[in-house]
Amino acid sequence: MDEVQKVTTIHIVPAFFCGIISAMFSHGTFGFKNELIASLVGIVVIYLIGQYCQRNFKESIDGFKNWFMTGIMPFGFTWFIVWVLFFSYAKFIPFM
Repeated sequence: MDEVQKVTTIHIVPAFFCGIISAMFSHGTFGFKNELIASLVGIVVIYLIGQYCQRNFKESIDGFKNWFMTGIMPFGFTWFIVWVLFFSYAKFIPFM
């Protein structure tokens, strides 16, 4: 597997879980509804994952432009789509 594909996969998998957690915060599963905290969850996770990838895949991520296209964009799309889908269909999910 190419390093660019690894970096993209490393960003997409946590984005799915961040989308679920963000939907839970938006829906009020934890006892309160707060979209700001839901957004901060994703921002903090993308920063931590970016630092991890920058440390381990220095050769394939030269700068912000490469990280933006191989990390931030896939993370953002996946996170937002999962967040919206889980928030829209929250009544069908047993833990929400």
